[in-house]
Amino acid sequence: MLDKILVVFNPTAGGGKSKQIFEKFNQFCHENGLTFKVYTTQKANDVDGINGAAADVGIEIVSIFGGDGTLNDVVNSENCRAKKLHIVGSGSGNDFYRLLYNEISLQQSFEKIINGVLKPIDYGICNQKYFINGVGIGFDGQVAYETASNTSKFISGKTKYWLSILKNVLVYKSAEYTIKSEKDSINTRAFMISVANGTDYGGGFKVSPQSVPNDKYFNLIVINKMLPILRPFRIPLVEKGAHLNKTYVTQKMVKKAKISCTKEQKAHVDGEVLSGKVFEIEWVGQLNFLV
Repeated sequence: MLDKILVVFNPTAGGGKSKQIFEKFNQFCHENGLTFKVYTTQKANDVDGINGAAADVGIEIVSIFGGDGTLNDVVNSENCRAKKLHIVGSGSGNDFYRLLYNEISLQQSFEKIINGVLKPIDYGICNQKYFINGVGIGFDGQVAYETASNTSKFISGKTKYWLSILKNVLVYKSAEYTIKSEKDSINTRAFMISVANGTDYGGGFKVSPQSVPNDKYFNLIVINKMLPILRPFRIPLVEKGAHLNKTYVTQKMVKKAKISCTKEQKAHVDGEVLSGKVFEIEWVGQLNFLV
C-alpha cells in the first residue's frame, strides 16, 4: 500500500531546528499509526525534486517542514498543488504558517494532519513563478536579495535580514514605476510595492494587515518615496501594520497588476528573489490547506 502522506523536509530550515521538530512528528505518527514518505530537499528552490516525489499516485497530503521558502517550492510543484497541504512551522520567519494556524502548539500542528479541515487559500503567479504569501518590489526586494546573498555561516538568517534593512534604510533609492491593474493605471515614484495575499512578510512585518488570504483578491500596497531621514520613523509603522492610513501609502484590491520600471529592480516572491523591469502578477486560484 502506498503512503498517503508526503513529508517535504528541509533540514536547514530555522537554522536546523526543523530536524528536532521532524523527529517529534515522526514519534507522533508512530503513536498514531500513520505512515509517510519523506523527501529531503537537496538545495534551495528544489521544485523539481519535490514535484517528482509528489508524483506518487498514493500521495493525498503534503506536509511541509520548513519555512516560507520551502512552502513556496511546494506551491510551485504542479503535483503538490493537487494535494491537501499541511504546514508545520519550522523556518525562521513562518509568516504564512502563523497566518493559517495562529499560535497553536507544535502538537496541535501535528494533529491537523488527522483532524484538520480543508480551507481554500488563494495563490497567484508573478513572472511564471507561483506565490501564496505575496510579492514585494523595491525596498523589500532589495532587502531580500542582500539577505540571500549574505553567505556568512556565523550570522543567523534573521540577523542578516535586519542588517540588510538597516543598510537600505539609509542608501536605497526609490524608483519610477507604472502600475496597471484592472482598475486603473498610475505613474509614481515608490519606495516599495507589495502585492499581498498574506498579512506579514520578513518574519513579522505587517505589510498588509487587512489581507484576507481566501477572498480571491490581492492587496496592492504602494508606499511612495520617502527621504532617508524619515525612514527610521516610518518603517517601524510598517512592522506594526500602522501605515495604511498615511498619506504616502495607497491600497487597493486587485486580481492582477503589471508593475513596470525603466531600470531593473529586485523583488521577492514569498521571500525568493527575482529581478526585472516588468512584473506581471495575477490571481490564479485556490489551494486546499488542512487547518
